[in-house]
Amino acid sequence: MPDPVSVGWKASADDVMPRNDTERRIAAVWEKVLGRKPIGIYDNFFDLGGNSLKAVQIIMQMSEVLGRDISVKLLFVHSTIAELCEAIES
Repeated sequence: MPDPVSVGWKASADDVMPRNDTERRIAAVWEKVLGRKPIGIYDNFFDLGGNSLKAVQIIMQMSEVLGRDISVKLLFVHSTIAELCEAIES
């Protein structure tokens, strides 16, 4: 049975795809955990069906992929890939 959150979801022409390596890595993790593809850099984690359990999965995988510790709080405060990438790189 399909995930009810993803039923009817479509990428739009307004989606902005990742612009750099960090955004691409983060997007790949989100796509894997959330089961959606593609995910634009301005798509909101919670609007895509994100929750606290998925946040923990994403943070664990992002920490591994990026090679640095990232807090779950960061994802809750910066809930788009663009915001998250900027916060991580600053």
